[in-house]
Parts: sequence; structure tokens; C-alpha cells
Amino acid sequence: MTDSNAMTTRLIGELLGQDAPVRLAGDARVTRNCVDLSPDDDWLPGLTRIGDYRITALDDADGSACYAGQLWFGGEAAICAIRVKARDGLMSECEIIRGPPRFPGETGVDARTLTSPRPAFSQEVPPDRRLARHELIALAKGYYDAVNREQPSLAPLDPNGARIEQGTQITGNPAFRFEFYEGLDGQELPNFGCWTAREQFERGLWNADTVPQVRFASVEPRTGVVCAFMTYRPWGKRPWVELEGAGRVGPIGGGERRVGLNAMEVFKIDHGAILEMESVWSMEDGRFLNPWSAEMEAEG
Repeated sequence: MTDSNAMTTRLIGELLGQDAPVRLAGDARVTRNCVDLSPDDDWLPGLTRIGDYRITALDDADGSACYAGQLWFGGEAAICAIRVKARDGLMSECEIIRGPPRFPGETGVDARTLTSPRPAFSQEVPPDRRLARHELIALAKGYYDAVNREQPSLAPLDPNGARIEQGTQITGNPAFRFEFYEGLDGQELPNFGCWTAREQFERGLWNADTVPQVRFASVEPRTGVVCAFMTYRPWGKRPWVELEGAGRVGPIGGGERRVGLNAMEVFKIDHGAILEMESVWSMEDGRFLNPWSAEMEAEG
């Protein structure tokens, strides 16, 4: 099915004022950052152009297409996500996440500086290594199971895999520093940004977080790409973690961090492991639930 893929392109063109309007199904639903929109609303206010930093995926099985990448709003840019689903040539679902202009902190990357995503996301997996749709979903789900159950071994991460959030590489990157943690016993903390994705898990960096909702869409066996839409709650279990080699660590300022992330994550899977991850999110109140929650299943 190619309707959704073509419709994603057309939708962006429509929002830019370059294409004719996408036709909506009578029961079409549209959200942006967890808020329901009507057909008459401006779905992406101020959008002026699409950037070169983007990843796309198409799922023939569920009829959905996803876009994750750079959109420009005048002189500012943001990493955004769009999921579109078509039915009988009409758009039945559209889910939009408009992210911030940069990852928080002084070492986060400004979205305006991004040029192209990591090439692995568009590279085809050789036919003899391709996994079925359900196998790809199971591997991606293992990542969230590892967070919820505090069992790093459940996350099938490649030793050299990378995680990107809002265009900023937060693993294996000495130039990036997590600026919102503090040692609870007065100790100086190492730079977690230098750790690999697997090392961050194995040392317990995500053990206090929770993923109460997750849903998979746009699973593409040809490229080994899986898109996941999920609700992420930092410090959802408790306001501290015990990190191997770093001691007790918590959020700066202490207490319960009342923040939640409405996120879309793109996994690149090959050789039975997660090689790359690209995350797009909006920051919401810590107790929010995604408006698509009726179609989501709690994991953990």
C-alpha cells in the first residue's frame, strides 16, 4: 500500500501551501503534541519548508507511513514526527509531534545545523538477513521492556549502536554532556554522554524511568526500520538510580520530576540487534497520557 506514503508527502506540501488539500475520512482524527485538532485548525503553524534531515518509513501491513526529521518555521527549525494512515484513498489518522528547536542543555545540537540523518536508516537489509514484521517489533519492544523491568539484557543493543535525540547524539559522544543529573552524595559524575547505548543501560542510567504506553507503526522489513510511538516518564519509578561506577544519581533539584515525553522513536535493526535509534519528542506534563491511548497497550 502506497497511499499513506504519498499522503505524508502531500500533507507536508499542503501545510506548505504547495499542494491541494488532503482529503479526510469522515471519522479522521488529527493530533499535535497530544492535543486533538479539527480539519480547520492550522496543524503546523508557521511551517515554511522541509529540511534535508529526515527519515521515512512505510508499512504495507498496517497502511501507515511515518516521517521523522527537520521542519523549518521561518528562521527556526525543529525535529518533528508525522504519522499518517490512509483508508480507501482518504486520510483517517494523522499524529504530529513538534519537537523543541534543540535538545536541552548547552551541548545539545541546534536543529538548524542538521544536514542529513545517519545513512543506516535508508540502507536495505540483505534479503537473507531480513526479519519478519513481528520479529522486528519484538526486538524493538525489548528496549522498552528493559526500561520498565530494569533488566538491561532485554534490550538487544549492538555494542557500537548509537542513540540520537532531537538530532543530538547522546551516546558515545564526548562532546555531549547530560546536564540535568547530580550526584546525591556530593560525588563528581562522569560524562554519561561518552558511554555507549548499551553501557548506559548496563550501568543503570534508565532504571528509574517508565514507559507506560507504546505502539508500533510503519514497520519496514526491507530496511529493518521500526517506528514506535510511546509515552516516556523520566524518574517514573523513583527520583534516583544507583549507577555502576558513579554511585547514587538523581535529577538536579531532587524530588519527583513531573515531566513526560510524548515520543516517536525510529529503530534500525539488523543482525538481530538495534544498531541505531532516532528519537523525536515533545515535553508534556508528567502525568499525561497520549490521546491515542485507547489504541495503545501498556507494557511492563
